[in-house]
Amino acid sequence: MTKQGQEVLLFRIPNNTNDYIEVTNYGCAIRGIYVHNNDGVLENVAWGGKALAEYENGNPGTIFAGELGKALAHKVWDVVDEGENYVFMASQCQAGEGGCSSAVKVGCHIMWVNLNRLVIDLFVTPEDGTQLPLSTQLLVDAGKYQSLKVRSFCPQVLEQGGMLRPVNETAYADMCFTDAAGIKDTFISTSEEIKPMAELADEGEGMYLSAYTTLSALRVEEDKDCGALRLVQGASSPVALGGGVSFTARAIYGVDYLRPQPSSEEEVDINPMSVFFAGE
Repeated sequence: MTKQGQEVLLFRIPNNTNDYIEVTNYGCAIRGIYVHNNDGVLENVAWGGKALAEYENGNPGTIFAGELGKALAHKVWDVVDEGENYVFMASQCQAGEGGCSSAVKVGCHIMWVNLNRLVIDLFVTPEDGTQLPLSTQLLVDAGKYQSLKVRSFCPQVLEQGGMLRPVNETAYADMCFTDAAGIKDTFISTSEEIKPMAELADEGEGMYLSAYTTLSALRVEEDKDCGALRLVQGASSPVALGGGVSFTARAIYGVDYLRPQPSSEEEVDINPMSVFFAGE
C-alpha cells in the first residue's frame, strides 16, 4: 500500500528457463530483470528490486522517460489485462503535466519471452492536438556491472557538441566497444529499415544487453544519483499528434550471458541481430 492507502501490484513474469522480470504498476516500472549468469546464479541486471517506500521517494526506473515519465512515475497505473507472459497497464496525464499542452492517455504492454527478450510497446493518445517528446528507458545496475562498454549499430552518431557524424568516423566504427562511463553520444537512424540499436556489455562478467527500437534515437547516460546506466530510446524530435490520434512505439531488450569471447584468429559472427536469435 502507498502512503495514501492505494494498493500497488507487483508482477513476476517467468519464461521457459525460469529467468523472469518483475514489473510494478507504481509508475509502470521494471523492478528487475533476473537472468541466470554463467555460474547459474540469478542476477538482477536492471536497477531496481527496491521496496515500495523507496519508489515513493524517487522512481527513476519508470518505463516512460523524460518529462512525461516524471509525470507518470508516481501514479498507480490501472492494470487493463494480464496473461502468462505479459501485463498491460494504462494511465493518464492532465493538460500541463509531462510537458504536454493536452490531456494524454498512455498505455504500456510489457512482455517477457523466451531467450530473455523483453518487449515493451508504448501507446500515447492526446485528447487535443499536441506535440509529444516521447521516449522510453531502462536502467542497468552500474554498481554491479562496473566495466560497462557500449557499441552502436546505427549509421550516425550525434556527438555532445551537436555534430552529426557517420558512425565509421567515430569511436564506434567497425562495431567497436567504447567505455560507457561519461558517454554523451546519441545514436541516430531515420531509416524505416534500420532503427537505433546498441549493445551494453560487461565483458568480464559476460553480460551483454542489446537494445532495439522503432524510434529514431538511442542514447546512454549515467545516473550517478542511483548508481545506474540509463538506456533512453526515443523520437529525435517531438511527435505531432492530432486529438484522438494514437502513437505507438516498441522497444526490445535482449539479455545474454556469454562465455569469454573467441580469440581474433577464430571466426566471429558480427551480425548485430544475432543476439536476438541466439539459440534458435
